[in-house]
Amino acid sequence: MNELENKYLRVGGLVKENSLKFIDGSWVFEVIDQNKNSINVIFSKTLPNLVEEKKGIIVEGKLINNTFIAEIVLAKHDENYMPQSAIDKLKEEGKWRGD
Repeated sequence: MNELENKYLRVGGLVKENSLKFIDGSWVFEVIDQNKNSINVIFSKTLPNLVEEKKGIIVEGKLINNTFIAEIVLAKHDENYMPQSAIDKLKEEGKWRGD
């Protein structure tokens, strides 16, 4: 038996391209790391709006029979993300340098 089986884990990477599907009431996708290792993930709740293929993601849950059963899914913002309220404030002050 895999030593990681049934332990609560946190896994991060990118949602693999062409892997995000909704099947039988659950989200199914692969998370891939920088070394091209991947793991199949099943998530039975509503995905956060920012979850997209080829974008950063963190999943928390348990590895069961080589499938990661996620209890929590977090979409990662890129390093340039700024809330709209902060952008509006910078624009008001004439300090905004974005598009």
